[in-house]
Amino acid sequence: MIPEFKYFALPVLSYLSDGANHTIADCLPRMKEVFSLTDEEMQELLPSGAFTIVKSRTQWSLTYLKHAGLVKSEKRGVYSITTDGRELLKNPPECISQTFLAQNYPSFKNFTIGNKDASSVENVNNGELSPMETLQNAYTTIKEQLKDELLDRVLSLSPKAFERLVVKLMERMGYGDGSITRFTGDEGIDGIISEDKLGLGKIYLQAKRWNKNSTVGRPDVQGFIGAVSTHGGTKGVFITTGSFSKQAREVPSPSVKLVLIDGGYLTELMIQYDLGVSTTDEYKIKRIDSDFFDMDDMEQ
Repeated sequence: MIPEFKYFALPVLSYLSDGANHTIADCLPRMKEVFSLTDEEMQELLPSGAFTIVKSRTQWSLTYLKHAGLVKSEKRGVYSITTDGRELLKNPPECISQTFLAQNYPSFKNFTIGNKDASSVENVNNGELSPMETLQNAYTTIKEQLKDELLDRVLSLSPKAFERLVVKLMERMGYGDGSITRFTGDEGIDGIISEDKLGLGKIYLQAKRWNKNSTVGRPDVQGFIGAVSTHGGTKGVFITTGSFSKQAREVPSPSVKLVLIDGGYLTELMIQYDLGVSTTDEYKIKRIDSDFFDMDDMEQ
């Protein structure tokens, strides 16, 4: 199990105690050894998929140690221990947490919290996560809450309004112009997307606004495939606010290319394509542009 973020800084500092210069990559095998991590744990990614969790926590530990004056970096991405770092290792705490650094090293306190109380540094997650993990987890939590609220709003629509929403989503995704069927007895076809202006390519839609705990079974999917084939179609999208049973997802469909979209995936797509949602705040995470600083000559 990967330890909490606050437990990384001490072994990182101890590793640097040999006095040599080390990169983040140099530190990773030591973290694997100290924490007895498996290969799978070493490859476990952050929610964004940009970095491994171990690399993120190691990198942020080096950043915090640097701002506390316990390590130095005289060359980009290369770190070594300082005199203060060696002094700390003579009588180290159980872990070098953010609270510990804020209470004992003014430069770190100024870096992280300014004039706030030191105990507020770790009040979000008690040092379990790195700042990037905290941010990404908060984003994921907000998004999941939005998906729940969005699905509730979709469920409040009338069946016809839900069909219009489904057609609008397909249009927003760039599949073409759509329309809903006008009459009952439409053989399971609720909407049609014309992929080209002449209507030579068509995608047939079925939209079931069911309770979120309801499950679409194999017969419903088989019936939809039959309806698409009856209309001479080869593409179908079945969308429900509920879920699909395992048997429904395994229905063979050699003549019709079929896509099944359940409630969770539906709200995911609505958020991705800004349908029924709007942006309230936007935060940009920036990092150093290495290519810019690696230029030999810079225009004055």
